[in-house]
Amino acid sequence: MLIFRIVFLLVYLDHTAHAASIPISITNGSIVFGDTIDDPTLDLSAATTDISGNNNTGDTFALNVATRFNPVFLNCASGCPSGQQPISGVIVNQLSRGTVTFNNNTGPICFINQLLLNGVISIPSTTAELVTVSGPFSLSGHIELPTPEFLGSVDLSGTGFATIPLRQAQPGLFVPAGPQSFDFPGSPASTIPEPSSWLLVGSCLTVLTGVAWRRLRRK
Repeated sequence: MLIFRIVFLLVYLDHTAHAASIPISITNGSIVFGDTIDDPTLDLSAATTDISGNNNTGDTFALNVATRFNPVFLNCASGCPSGQQPISGVIVNQLSRGTVTFNNNTGPICFINQLLLNGVISIPSTTAELVTVSGPFSLSGHIELPTPEFLGSVDLSGTGFATIPLRQAQPGLFVPAGPQSFDFPGSPASTIPEPSSWLLVGSCLTVLTGVAWRRLRRK
């Protein structure tokens, strides 16, 4: 009986250790809904995901897969009018083809648990048949990692800009008109100059000050 309890405790502790999901911030890549790929098992129309990111403890993550998807982008059943409209993209419990990488350990992944994207676009008032609009979105997701090197899961988050092509199906009503891309812009470049840049700026200011002083003396 004691041995059974010890084994049960060890199994429980192992499960608990792997149950905690690791947070990952997605900063690069894109998720494209409606890509055409050469894979009949995905009906030739798929969501292709090629994203990467990390967290503040040094963990790195990358996902490169194709999956089926729930084609719900505009939350208007028969078309959306002009103005601000919510958008969404959903991949939930779908078979996938591709790889996942966690801390430089890469392995195949055949199932995506959850990727949810929600945002807002502004549809212009126009008579044009085709328009392309963009707007901000946010990502939330959960992925179980199947690689032998790491048995666990990650919780994904991130923000970016969606690009949505639309067709005016009838006057004033717009529907999706092609692949829709949710792009993560990457980490923003620092606007703080490096020390060498500060020296260059200081040199320029010194020269400009000298020129201005000489002109004032001549006057």
